[in-house]
Amino acid sequence: LPGAKGFFSKMQSLGCRACLLTATYEPIANRLAKRLKLENALVRATRLGKKGGKIARVEGNVMEAGEKRRALESVCRRYSFKLGNVVGIADSENDAPFMELVEENGGLCLWKPDFALAGKKVIGWALRREWK
Repeated sequence: LPGAKGFFSKMQSLGCRACLLTATYEPIANRLAKRLKLENALVRATRLGKKGGKIARVEGNVMEAGEKRRALESVCRRYSFKLGNVVGIADSENDAPFMELVEENGGLCLWKPDFALAGKKVIGWALRREWK
């Protein structure tokens, strides 16, 4: 993810909050959030159940497609985030349902962004909307 660390650092310095919705497993997602230095990130990932110290099963639903959409709706409700202020960043068609939710509510959708340019795009979008 070239440039992602700087992008998220800049967004956090502006008061933005990160929510990582990923189909990967929680331990990997938590390491990614730490590597990107996502402070107070809301991580929603596929959970694994263990038995005898070994991975035995997937617990709950796999965080993909419609599950990501439901997770985003849940996070926004829980933390009183406005969907219109959400910036969705996606890297696969699996993300289409939550990106559609972002777009339907006036948020900004970035598909496989060049993170060096994404920061300027997000800041410009926010200023045009008089985001505060």
